[in-house]
Amino acid sequence: MEIQDEFFGFGGLTLGAAYYNTTAKNYADLWRFAFGLQAGLKYFFSDAIGIRIQGRMLFPIYAGGAGAYCGIGTGGSSCGLSFGGTALVLQGDLTAGIIFRLGN
Repeated sequence: MEIQDEFFGFGGLTLGAAYYNTTAKNYADLWRFAFGLQAGLKYFFSDAIGIRIQGRMLFPIYAGGAGAYCGIGTGGSSCGLSFGGTALVLQGDLTAGIIFRLGN
């Protein structure tokens, strides 16, 4: 078996929803838009076995808004969209594990 040292970096973006379920009677359950950013590194000791290390930041959005605008000026007209939101609680995680490469 030929041993090859291979490093692979990766990154990603996740979009989805966060569900907050509470047993407190004063608060209602909530669904909120959420997104996450991730980055990591894969290192292969051989052709098929390696390790993976990853870090993620998770951003549940509590309040947000959107808008559209158009304007006419001396240089012509322009239009655009804007989106905004607030993430009050940031969450994160670090993971590591053994990975197996299948196939070629």
